[in-house]
Amino acid sequence: MPEYAGLIYSHRKHPRFDRVPNLRASVLFTIKTNDVLNLFKSTKSFDELSAGDFAEKIRGKESGLIDVRTPAEYKGGHLPGSQNIDLTSAEFLKQMEKLKKSDPVFLYCRSGARSATAANILTKRGFTSVSHLKGGIVSWKGPIIQ
Repeated sequence: MPEYAGLIYSHRKHPRFDRVPNLRASVLFTIKTNDVLNLFKSTKSFDELSAGDFAEKIRGKESGLIDVRTPAEYKGGHLPGSQNIDLTSAEFLKQMEKLKKSDPVFLYCRSGARSATAANILTKRGFTSVSHLKGGIVSWKGPIIQ
């Protein structure tokens, strides 16, 4: 029996509970809604790096720098040494699974939202060293290949 079941059924013991219209339904809805929302909470087990820290971490790395933007955005300008794996592509997970889960992965996008989403997905799939560029390529102060 779910942990909230006691609260739902205990209303019968309280005399005022039946006098308040829809209180039972409201309590039930609130409890179930909170349980559902907890499923979507991010556990944030990845690093969110500033542009300076990101540049320092990727310096000298041969692989693991991933641009999760669309191919059109990537062609418009990207970080040197990065590869494009589009987060919105149906092939995203298949391409990411080709990487070693123990190797460091550095993600970026335009503003940091998509790379944070990708980082969350990867950590939940067992990648152990995932970082993303806070603020995205917009915050980047280093060279960009056009």
